[in-house]
Amino acid sequence: MSSNLRRVGYVVLAIGAVGAVAIRPPTFGGHPPILFVIAAVILFGGVFRAADIRFATREKMRPGDVTTGYAVPTPGDVYADLDDTAFQGELREFAVETVATTENCARDEAETRVEQGVWTDDEVVAAYLAGEDPQLSRRHRLRCRLTGTDPRETVRKRTLAAIEARRSGESDV
Repeated sequence: MSSNLRRVGYVVLAIGAVGAVAIRPPTFGGHPPILFVIAAVILFGGVFRAADIRFATREKMRPGDVTTGYAVPTPGDVYADLDDTAFQGELREFAVETVATTENCARDEAETRVEQGVWTDDEVVAAYLAGEDPQLSRRHRLRCRLTGTDPRETVRKRTLAAIEARRSGESDV
């Protein structure tokens, strides 16, 4: 069926529906305005369909171009691309800055304290920042295995917690 013939069919259908409702006597409890509303809806629907008028086209419904927007940076994205040694170096720098600030000492002395591990009570954190292989207890290794977390991630979190505790003054060594 061609599009012109289809449009004519829609118009005839709409006119026929309106005519059938208008000619028919009010049989639905004496409420002809309801029938008139139904007929009007059918008529307008047929006209819009026949004329191919749409209120929302695909172009209007398509979302805008997202590539032109400004990408908001996610906190921590700077550290997402770092490998283990670079991340360890960043944590070491944070620890040195924290010790230098809280102890009011020179940077060289703070580096020595971090290297020796005398700045914290946590032996795992001290070994990690000294460049040694930190040995987690069996309990922590078992917890990492059961939860599926990386033991290095656990050590990093403990290191950050120790630095934060030192910076806030909660931990004195």
